[in-house]
Amino acid sequence: MATNKKYHSLVVPGYFTNLSSIENLAVLHDGPVDTEQAELVLYFNDLYQVFMHRFSRFAYVDIVSTEEETQLLAMLNELIKVKHSISDQETA
Repeated sequence: MATNKKYHSLVVPGYFTNLSSIENLAVLHDGPVDTEQAELVLYFNDLYQVFMHRFSRFAYVDIVSTEEETQLLAMLNELIKVKHSISDQETA
């Protein structure tokens, strides 16, 4: 009987572990992961943290420039694209 296992990755960012450097991020996997996927997971996490920082600032600022709006949209689109890439690699 063939089973179709799905593996997941968890990135533990520095603000949870009191680490100050991006090199000190820990990637925990419950299964085998190739190097390219691990790099995509780290990239996704980095981009997500920057996006959330900028989005939280966007939520509290009264006047927002169109440049800031455009950057947020571009970052969100990139997050979606990278997430799809990670998902595609996990199912392959």
